[in-house]
Amino acid sequence: MMGNYHNWAIQKRFVSGLLFILVFVVVLTGCSGGNNVPAGSSAAPSDASSGNTDAGAAPSGTLVVANEDDLNSLDPAAGYGTHTIRTLSNVYESLIKQDDSGNIIPGLATSWEPSADGMEYTFKLRENVKFQDGTPFNAEAVKISFDRALDPNNEYHYGPYGFPNFFEPNIKEITVVDEATVKFTLTQVDPTFLPNLLWSTFGIVSPEALKTYGKDFAMHGAGTGPFQIIEWNKGTSVVTKAYEGYWDGSPKIERLIFKPVQEDAARLTQLQTGEIQVAAGISPQLLEAIQGINSLKVLSGPGLHNWFMVFNTYEGPLKDVKVRQALNYAINREDMVKNLLQDTVTISNSFAYPDTWSYNPDSLIYSYDQEKAKQLLAEAGYPDGLTLKYIVPASGSGMIAPTQIANVIQSDLAKIGVKVEITTQDWNTYLSTIQAGLSQPSGTYDMAQFSWMGTSDDPGSYVNFFLQGNSTPEKPNGFNDGYYSNPKVTELLTKAMETIDQSARAELYKEAQVLVAQDAPWLFMFHAKSILAMSAKVEGLTPNPNMNYLSFAKAELK
Repeated sequence: MMGNYHNWAIQKRFVSGLLFILVFVVVLTGCSGGNNVPAGSSAAPSDASSGNTDAGAAPSGTLVVANEDDLNSLDPAAGYGTHTIRTLSNVYESLIKQDDSGNIIPGLATSWEPSADGMEYTFKLRENVKFQDGTPFNAEAVKISFDRALDPNNEYHYGPYGFPNFFEPNIKEITVVDEATVKFTLTQVDPTFLPNLLWSTFGIVSPEALKTYGKDFAMHGAGTGPFQIIEWNKGTSVVTKAYEGYWDGSPKIERLIFKPVQEDAARLTQLQTGEIQVAAGISPQLLEAIQGINSLKVLSGPGLHNWFMVFNTYEGPLKDVKVRQALNYAINREDMVKNLLQDTVTISNSFAYPDTWSYNPDSLIYSYDQEKAKQLLAEAGYPDGLTLKYIVPASGSGMIAPTQIANVIQSDLAKIGVKVEITTQDWNTYLSTIQAGLSQPSGTYDMAQFSWMGTSDDPGSYVNFFLQGNSTPEKPNGFNDGYYSNPKVTELLTKAMETIDQSARAELYKEAQVLVAQDAPWLFMFHAKSILAMSAKVEGLTPNPNMNYLSFAKAELK
């Protein structure tokens, strides 16, 4: 028995990734249709379910990928930030995964069956799979991997691990039914249980590696993925090699290297010189230049991305809703999308993705209206303007052109008399600053950049973290670092997580959107596409709507 993990679910021990992870999860294709996850079971197992079936040539060549920043950890349970998750998802696999349209498909589990009341999920596991250290994958490995990630008292818990309990707060117990069957029992109904398993946070690790290396596991860990880690040169590179015993066929690339390259211009230069072959998180401003170079190419597709700015609703000028609304009216989003972001994004008016099952087109939409913004500021007692402190990352997980956007926002707000003082920090320092909230004894910020890149368009997978109440400077709640609190919104968001009936949930989210739009706890910005820039010689690589995931299993250099 593992016991009840729920007590640790909302502890603020994590840092925002993903923004975030970050975040930003029933998996549906980004900003459009639905996710084909049949009730009761999964799709048919892969033809490679009984082992490595690739009898082709041995892996060859080296592929270098530019990430937005360095990894924070090699332990999947401790990983945060899109660049970390993107890397580790090629080393560690979860029970399920996504195809390139964003649909849930079998991973290390070949099928799954929920109980009628939604309180249990039983997974049938893929057989004849081995970890990269040669030990067998089985139900016990699944249980150990989840136990050590979720339970801080587990002997193999080398945390703090913020994300496991954050994404799966309702796992009560994991039971080994037999070698190839594992059952999850929940403390309550959770409509996001299945898609949240897509995070590499829940990558299954080798129990033997845990026992052999102890607290040094992260540097020597073994997963079941197509690549295994050779070394981590912090700040420089993560070097991996092909795992030729991979159950879904040996990778075609012999060496896969991830390196941190924070500056957009540096990524372009290194693409041109061949120092890197793939760049993720490329700035939209560089796309035209890349498309004009014959040796390079750009791939794009729908993305599960939500970029916004969190306001400090606890203290300072932004405690007043009229000031928050004024700032929303003052930003020329259309101009930013066209000239800065090169039409690679769609404007956001809500916490939900446009044209999806939970989106409410009737919630308040903030058009560009400087006069309306000035009027609201005057009504709030700021006819002569005010000064705000704004914190942004230099680069990092899901942050599309963060410094450029900050400058545009600064310029737009200056036109209504609002002076913005920008503080720019490197990614890890930025996370350390904001994870404790925007109001702290060491300093207070009025607003901060955020983005969420999640595994599905289900608001339940991220919106509760950002907008549910009970968040204070003394005890921040989830990602609600701006301390937004509307009891009615909290009630609606809570109810939406207490049923698996999607139509009922949709109505609750639509009602909440109206209230959130009026309260304006965020500066609503945009939803980005999933974009990759790469050498024209790279084949077999496709952007996924889940921008935290990028599989190199079939990639090759022609």
